[in-house]
Amino acid sequence: MDFSLTEEQKMLQGGAREFLEKECPSALVREMEEAELGYSPELWQKMAGLGWLGLPFAREYGGEDWKFLDLVLLVEEMGAVLLPAPFIPTMLGGLAIVNFGSEDQKRTFLPAIAKGELIITQALYESNLKLDEDSVASRAKPSGNAFLLKGSKTFVPDFQAADKFLVSARTNKGVSVFILDIKSSGLRAEPLTTLASDKQWDVFLDGARATPEALLGEDGRGWTVVSRLLEWGACLLCAYMAGAGQRVVDMTTDYGKQRIQFGRPIATFQATSHRLVDMLLAAEGAKFITYQAAWKLSQGLPAGFEVAAAKAFTGKSFHKITEDALRIYGALGSAQECDIQLYYRRATALELYLGDPHLHQEKIAQLMGI
Repeated sequence: MDFSLTEEQKMLQGGAREFLEKECPSALVREMEEAELGYSPELWQKMAGLGWLGLPFAREYGGEDWKFLDLVLLVEEMGAVLLPAPFIPTMLGGLAIVNFGSEDQKRTFLPAIAKGELIITQALYESNLKLDEDSVASRAKPSGNAFLLKGSKTFVPDFQAADKFLVSARTNKGVSVFILDIKSSGLRAEPLTTLASDKQWDVFLDGARATPEALLGEDGRGWTVVSRLLEWGACLLCAYMAGAGQRVVDMTTDYGKQRIQFGRPIATFQATSHRLVDMLLAAEGAKFITYQAAWKLSQGLPAGFEVAAAKAFTGKSFHKITEDALRIYGALGSAQECDIQLYYRRATALELYLGDPHLHQEKIAQLMGI
């Protein structure tokens, strides 16, 4: 396995870094925490103009025809600046349509996503907060030539910004996935208050109508779709956390070199220098375990172990990196004016989303036969 980047990947990564440093300062992150929409439509359109929103789609659908690993490299740079945008949910929706959608669905939705005209999110969690097939309690009952959906979903990201959302529900044949419009009748949504100040929602299905054209993949075979969404999503979250973790290491190292105590920079004291080294090792480990999972997914190879390992390790590592950064910054790190608290709050949330370390450790244990 060769982790060296191609010239095209280096250009993508470097261009993204330069663009995001300019367009997404921490002031924007703070502003979007308070903004109702939660992201900048102007920045979204600029991202579309760069081809980012169609990166993994075939050119015939308005995309750039790049690989999943390339998408991971881009998301890593987004994590470094804590980009507040519905990018990961929209890419997950697009990838699901690429892999499971009908030709009509591909031609309808993918070009619109690539142009920045369509935002998609996912409603996968139910109140039990489990992520297995048996936990899907929402129902999709036949009604004429359509389905009526009843149930509730929680921790639906960026619902306020979305045009469509993917929702899992149980039909007479098993779990299925539907593409619904957020303005469908029979829907109600309530915002959640979260530590990360991100946009998460409860969504209530009370007879929302889904036509046969809204079915993504085969009726009763939807858990295959959900399983892939969970793998792709966990890997992209790892990339985001890896980028954010590296940025925290860089910021904290610079701070340790500049802050003087007892006539010398605090980074020169062994307790601080060794902590910074541990932070760097954790960040490097998170990056490369994520690349391994992304490479396998890009090759179409089974990646259950690699994704579970990446999500468990990277979630813990990013959280620990931010905790250590707070210890080095001291009281300053908790101040609203300090960027470190932005990263700490997101580390706490992202460690849990799409499976906490315990869930993924249990997956690994099952793969080990223990």
